[in-house]
Amino acid sequence: MIQYIERNKDKMFYIVLFHEFMYHHILTLFYAWFSHPSTPGFNRYGIYLNFFVHAFMYSYYFLRSMKIKVPGFVAKFITSIQILQFVISCVILAHIGYLVHIQGRMSYTTNNG
Repeated sequence: MIQYIERNKDKMFYIVLFHEFMYHHILTLFYAWFSHPSTPGFNRYGIYLNFFVHAFMYSYYFLRSMKIKVPGFVAKFITSIQILQFVISCVILAHIGYLVHIQGRMSYTTNNG
């Protein structure tokens, strides 16, 4: 059994990684689809930002899969905007947390109603 695991650990890693990748993106798609019409502005901003970053990211992956040479700075740019997306999201969440939990108020209204 240990030998089997040792021989196939790379395959198992990629299978787990692929399933995690698929679950993440399917759930993100459903979240964006169903929450967009009725959520506050900061939530929509996150959806747009995520789409913007992923559009660059998957365009790059597509070009590379077609064996098209892409300049090296493009990969660095994509990594930079991913990091920037993370930082922006953290700042927004921290600000919302401050407004809701420290000041005791909600900083948004929904469109339901």
